[in-house]
Amino acid sequence: MRIESEFWVWFTENAERIFNFAENQEEVFSELHNELTKVHSDLTFEMGPISQGKRELVISASGIPGAFPAVSKLLNFAPSYSMFHLVPFRPRRDVSNGVSVGGLFLNPSQIGFHYRRQQSHLDIELYIKGYDCHDLMFTQAIFVLLDSALGEFDVEFRLGHIGMHNFSEIIQGTEPCLPFLELTHLVDAIKTGIH
Repeated sequence: MRIESEFWVWFTENAERIFNFAENQEEVFSELHNELTKVHSDLTFEMGPISQGKRELVISASGIPGAFPAVSKLLNFAPSYSMFHLVPFRPRRDVSNGVSVGGLFLNPSQIGFHYRRQQSHLDIELYIKGYDCHDLMFTQAIFVLLDSALGEFDVEFRLGHIGMHNFSEIIQGTEPCLPFLELTHLVDAIKTGIH
């Protein structure tokens, strides 16, 4: 039996426990994570709240390029579930109020960017108020914000180079920075071939 099929057999047998994870969240999430990493070591998940009798279950590649095919393959083998809405890759979310990672709060209004259009993607330079290149939490928070604003798939396949700088590093005489939230529109334009 294929590893993807084995995962879904396990998931089906445990679907009720997973759906009602609040009763034993740590154990259930640990088991789910362990089963996912049998498929690919970089796979992870996000579980949403109950909405209209279903939970959203996002299967993520953790932003690791080599894990993207594993997500697609796993979801191709997935049966239909009445209790779950299965989503490949982290989807776009509303980031207008910012994100918090490890106690660091990052608001899109604190970020501007310049970009260079390539054939199928954008190279971007982000300028962030208070950015410290030695603070790994800052870098992690920026990638969480990007994944949330654009979706995991578009960050991987629609962005090329991603530079990060303190806002004070903007070179005098360059074009003004675009607001961070404009990035979504530019990425969408690339996808539709408009830009």
